[in-house]
Amino acid sequence: MKAVIVAEGTYTGKPAWNQALIRLTGTPNSYNNTTSTWSTGSYSALADGEARTGKPFTITSTFSTNFDLDGEDESIDNAGTVWAMAPKHYGRNQGGGWRLQQIHGRLTFQIGNMTRNTGNYNRVDGYLKPVFGVSANTDLQTHNPSGCYQDPHEQGDITTVYQTMNPADVTGDVRMWYQITCVYNGGPVGYYKTSALSETEAELVQNIKDSFKFYQTNLRTGKVHEIDWHHIQMTNRDDYLGFIQGVGYEGDREADTRFGAFCDGAANAYVFEGNWAGTWVTNTALSHSDIQGDTSETKASQPFRVNGFAMDPLGWATKNNKDATNTWIWSPSHHPDRLEDTSENKKDPYPNITSGAADSNYLKAQASMDDPDYFRTQADNSYWANNYPLDTA
Repeated sequence: MKAVIVAEGTYTGKPAWNQALIRLTGTPNSYNNTTSTWSTGSYSALADGEARTGKPFTITSTFSTNFDLDGEDESIDNAGTVWAMAPKHYGRNQGGGWRLQQIHGRLTFQIGNMTRNTGNYNRVDGYLKPVFGVSANTDLQTHNPSGCYQDPHEQGDITTVYQTMNPADVTGDVRMWYQITCVYNGGPVGYYKTSALSETEAELVQNIKDSFKFYQTNLRTGKVHEIDWHHIQMTNRDDYLGFIQGVGYEGDREADTRFGAFCDGAANAYVFEGNWAGTWVTNTALSHSDIQGDTSETKASQPFRVNGFAMDPLGWATKNNKDATNTWIWSPSHHPDRLEDTSENKKDPYPNITSGAADSNYLKAQASMDDPDYFRTQADNSYWANNYPLDTA
């Protein structure tokens, strides 16, 4: 469609992509490169004033600061994706999707594609504010982008953004494991033709924010804490707000969308270089109590929470009669000897361990993440609990 817009002679470059986006949102079409033909798109059109929505989900992922098996701390990633549901990596204009990223240690949740402050691409993104494992180093955001809504700065003209631990480069930082849960309730992520609406920009922005909740697990006690999604930016131009491309488990225009647990949709693009200990997904928006689970009566062994999606996903799935059609649990701790390429001793596919799973439920390891050095199997939960407090409140 961009080529069609360019051929009309009015727009070129990135503005042509933006015009193509707007046209395809109102009248979805897809192009078949093999047959050189256009057909009706697989995602829904939006009427004037209508919100773009997606399918609900809850995703929990456990990962660490950067260190290797030899015990050496390594410098943190400039840009790494902890998980992504998207057809292309986020630097591509066809990369619209959902992502939890770590940018210079700053945890970022994004709907859309391209980087923060890039014009002519639609997106919503903001930083997560962890309550455990916060680095001594912080980042001060002072930028005020154009063509974009941005939350007001929190301290005059500055917003402080907190980072995960970086013991390789920051004095006083320590090695940590993190468990972050993202919940999406199926609400709006963007609005098309906002001029047709009576709500103010602030009201529409709040609607988008209310579509999500974020949590961090105390890996010592299993207690789950809600955390802030703040300093949010979203595209606001050409009579649309936020993210308006088709979005869902199948992405916007690609049939081969993959869920990546620890990188984006290309083997060499924005791969997260910390360690990974598991990712689990279900296609409903879970409550705090569902995520945290029940307190163990005996507390004889960790975790102290049972039947909660965060610390006991198999227990939660069993208790709630879930199977591989609606829940996906990938955990190297449950499959230390899963399928291997014996010639290189690599570990590509992570099986879904939910009841009824088939080969199609495998999660594909990307780039160096199929090396055994990058994942962890631990029987003793105290390893994960290092540097977490014994919170009882």
